[in-house]
Amino acid sequence: MSITKKLALRHLKQNKTRSVLTVLGITISVVMLTVIFTCATSFAHYYGERAINTNGNWHFFVKTDYESAKKYLLSDSSLKDIGFEKDLSTEEQSYKIYSDKANYLRTGTIYQGDAQYIKDTVTCKYDGALPKSDNEIMVEQSLIKNNGLELKIGDEIKIAVGSRLKGDFVILPIKGNYQFGERFEKEKDETFKVVGILHDNEPTERGAIIRGMSDLKSKNLVAYGKLKRITPFSYTKINGIYDKFGFTKKKRAFNVGENTGFLNSRLAFSIDKNNLPQVLKLTAIGIVVFAVIFVSSFAMIYNSFALSVGEQIKYLGMLSSVGATRKQKKKTLYFEGAILGGIGIILGIVLGLLTTFISQSAMNAKIMTIMEGYNNNIKYSTHISLWVICLIVILAALTVFVSIISPVQKAARITAIDAIRKTDEIKRKGKIRTPFIITKLFGFEGDIAFKNLRRNGRKSRTIIACICICAVLFLSCNYFCETFKEA
Repeated sequence: MSITKKLALRHLKQNKTRSVLTVLGITISVVMLTVIFTCATSFAHYYGERAINTNGNWHFFVKTDYESAKKYLLSDSSLKDIGFEKDLSTEEQSYKIYSDKANYLRTGTIYQGDAQYIKDTVTCKYDGALPKSDNEIMVEQSLIKNNGLELKIGDEIKIAVGSRLKGDFVILPIKGNYQFGERFEKEKDETFKVVGILHDNEPTERGAIIRGMSDLKSKNLVAYGKLKRITPFSYTKINGIYDKFGFTKKKRAFNVGENTGFLNSRLAFSIDKNNLPQVLKLTAIGIVVFAVIFVSSFAMIYNSFALSVGEQIKYLGMLSSVGATRKQKKKTLYFEGAILGGIGIILGIVLGLLTTFISQSAMNAKIMTIMEGYNNNIKYSTHISLWVICLIVILAALTVFVSIISPVQKAARITAIDAIRKTDEIKRKGKIRTPFIITKLFGFEGDIAFKNLRRNGRKSRTIIACICICAVLFLSCNYFCETFKEA
């Protein structure tokens, strides 16, 4: 370790109060960064989990046949976990339970797919196992209860399979929840083995039956794919996959789709799929929030180091008197900044995460009431991501470095004579006159205080800037909190 670094460490230990105050300023700024980024990540993670719970664990789907899917999807190294759902014909996609209950309790939709599709589609709790073959099914607990059935795992049940239709002149097939006025046309009876019981599985809607599929050689399939890595340009990648299948823009409306909520939660947006004004509005809010925090952090750290350097004039003058060059003085101050910044960043991240966890746990009930479409199956919790921690460290280190450049440059120019006279700290040009209003309002004490503030120009400006930043932060945080409540 060089002599300048040893002197810097010794000086930090001898001036513990100043060092602690500087670390405190850095810590507060890093806490703000950590809280904002952690809260944003937690909200995004919750909405992503809600999208999976509602739609299923997939990123996009394409209606195709197995040969095309094998050529364009299974061979794509950027994709993983391709699941296949059988695009059932009208005569096979619906069922009717044999019971004496009302029609809306006895009819529903059959969803048939392979093991990967069923694994990605079943997002609720279930008893038993997932179906694998064509004669195995999973049924909703509500379907068993509403029809007064005594079904258990391993039992067999005979079901009428057919079509759900609606309309007199234009007859349309129905899929999903029961619609008033629909009618069921039976095609055949089939016997299935119950291997699992679902408990409110949202992707397959109320009263649905999930059926296994062992043969993938069907011409009518829906392929559900997942990207190995989601980036802001994921929609471009997905559109490139659609182009391989040769879909026109009109055909895409009926043959492809994306899990938009999940992709948005991972910061992947599309001008075609998303509301552009809403995206721009959210982006603008994010930029404003980040700008306020960055500017306030910069000013806070800058002021901390400026006050610190102001108190080190005697020490810097001593270094100059023994022959220290500007470069050596800069290295000394940057070394001090690195030590204080490292301690402040570590403390700021730890305290920021702790503050976020405690506040979100305490306000969890309030958060549930203000979040649109809160899902009780997905609990909101603090989500900590490694890349967010790395981003906070980089931004905090960059903020510390940028903040100390100006104080270091000024301090490096201090000579031994300037340190003795303190010409850079105390400014006086002519006689200082106190305004009449200050003397009238505050008397003799106000007169002395005003002249002292004028003489110590840099310190005065630093203190005033800190007070202004606190006011700006308070008003900004209050505005965004009120806006969030109204939203």
